[in-house]
Amino acid sequence: MSAGITILIVLILIVVAVAAAVVSMRMRRRAADRNLVGPEYDRLADEIGPRKAKAEFEKRRQRVHGLGIRSLSAARRTAYAGQWDAAQEQFVDSPVQAVWMTTRGGANSGNTSTCIRGRTVTPSTIMATAAATTR
Repeated sequence: MSAGITILIVLILIVVAVAAAVVSMRMRRRAADRNLVGPEYDRLADEIGPRKAKAEFEKRRQRVHGLGIRSLSAARRTAYAGQWDAAQEQFVDSPVQAVWMTTRGGANSGNTSTCIRGRTVTPSTIMATAAATTR
């Protein structure tokens, strides 16, 4: 084998290795983005492209961060879980009353906040979110 053929084979192997590395990095980056925001990322990335999708999700993350959502204490989380269990049990017998009770935080509680995914949300943050999503 001549030196020219050997150099050509080595160059081809280097190009293939670099291409494989680039493809692997893109796949890992997309998987990381998908794990961060879920299957919605794939849909949006296919629709508008991965860079625009990433920018859109960053904008959404900042908007949600600005809502001031905070974690519940363990006691509040336990109380809400108990109320939710009771509402689910009541829903079988009286769906309308169960929904009414859960949307108001309990019959006599006077709560002006609610729990969504383990976090306290006030009516003003719910209205802000609804207004932002309908724009």
